[in-house]
Amino acid sequence: MGMWMRRRESGRRGRPAVAILVALLFSGAETGAQESAPTAAAARRAAAWGNAQGRLARVPITRTFRDTPLPEAVATIGGDSGVHLRLHERVLARCRGDALRVSARLAGVPAGLALGRILQPLGLALSIDDVGELVVEPDGEGADAAGEGEGGELSAADLAALGRVPISLSFTDAPLADVVAFLREFARMNLVVDERVWQKLGPEERKVSLKLDAVPLSTALRLILTPRKLALTREEGCYLIVPADALEERLVLRLHDLRDLLYSVPDFQAPDLSLLPDGAGVAEAGGGEAAGAAADPQALVDLIKRSSGGDTWQRVRGTSITLSNGILFVVQSAKVQRRVSELVAKLRETR
Repeated sequence: MGMWMRRRESGRRGRPAVAILVALLFSGAETGAQESAPTAAAARRAAAWGNAQGRLARVPITRTFRDTPLPEAVATIGGDSGVHLRLHERVLARCRGDALRVSARLAGVPAGLALGRILQPLGLALSIDDVGELVVEPDGEGADAAGEGEGGELSAADLAALGRVPISLSFTDAPLADVVAFLREFARMNLVVDERVWQKLGPEERKVSLKLDAVPLSTALRLILTPRKLALTREEGCYLIVPADALEERLVLRLHDLRDLLYSVPDFQAPDLSLLPDGAGVAEAGGGEAAGAAADPQALVDLIKRSSGGDTWQRVRGTSITLSNGILFVVQSAKVQRRVSELVAKLRETR
């Protein structure tokens, strides 16, 4: 079972929050002091996250929640694991009136996976803020039961809804802003262009020439956005047009339990019981095959890394893949995370 964790951003449509805090520049400060401040901040954040990661992977949680308010359940797991957890303002708003409640039985489950079990069904996840604190907030990858995804690629429900709307259009060198306005009015949808799009597109790329007759709205959007390396996502109830590479930079973290792939279970031979007199036919039970590593841990990590993200592991800042106590921590884009999940499932099927 996995858990999604999204990397926090500084603003809804602004630049992504960076892992290193910008040093405060005081007049007369030396260059060396200016450079050391962000480095120290990054080190503190890394140390805080490293400590939390170890506890999430190693501390077992044994609890039973029955229609428990979410804040109480999160505080309980945080207290048991020694990890400080904070609820984002948007989550607190959803908790008003006891709207979010948890029912789960946990028996010796690592804290990270325990949090995943109670947060995922509610469309929530963990993120890491700039000082390494863990924050519960809306899941950035997909949709919850109501289809309200935030900040990631469109959910299957979103794509299906757009595919049910037929549209005909004809544009010749029309400004992209006018085309977006037409689609917004036609489909009665909240469609917004991220500011980074205008920074990215040149004069010619801002012109649209396209003629379509009775095609799904999803197809029309794809034909307009893909040649310009743009993508469509959801954020706070709005459809947002963003640069495609912005989705690569929107990192989430998912935990995968690989203990069943890494360690074999001992196979003890049952004793051979007989009814012969004097116990002559009673054979001792065989010791069986001892438990041991079923796969080389680093080889398994390398296989998953090599088969999922391609060059994004080196190209996109902040991506990582680490194994701790049989729990795989993967920091990547939502698209790569799905590939990792699919690969782990296939490895489990062929084991």
